[in-house]
Amino acid sequence: MRYTASVNIPLLHKSGTFTYFLKPNTTDLFTTSKSAFMAQITDLTFQQLETASGLSNLFVVDATYGLMLRLSAITPTPVNAKSASGVVQALYQLRECAARAQVTVNANQSIGERLAAFPTASTGTAVNGYVLSSGQIITKTPLALTGIVGANN
Repeated sequence: MRYTASVNIPLLHKSGTFTYFLKPNTTDLFTTSKSAFMAQITDLTFQQLETASGLSNLFVVDATYGLMLRLSAITPTPVNAKSASGVVQALYQLRECAARAQVTVNANQSIGERLAAFPTASTGTAVNGYVLSSGQIITKTPLALTGIVGANN
């Protein structure tokens, strides 16, 4: 929600002023300690994802093909062929990196401005040496199916 007007109102018995904001289509005023509203975060950058991975070379830039993901950096064995398995592990690792990056970018963001695309994964109880884990990616998808962005909270 964007706010359309502001007014400075002096405080009684204190020095200085607070900035009050008028909610659209109402007469309700509210104040904030921030000097300006921050923009909603609707996505991560590949640099933020790489930083959250703890690797300095998760992505490489190729002059011909553009930005490329080094799958071998996030899978237990090197990936040398398209026929190699490891998709589940790679996507799991990327989602977990995205969740960590989201926590970082959401620092100091207000409710409604934070990215909420990668909620904490849920895990079950260990059975026979394994634990089931489920992680989501929540998106806002326009009806045109282009311009997919992350949800906010």
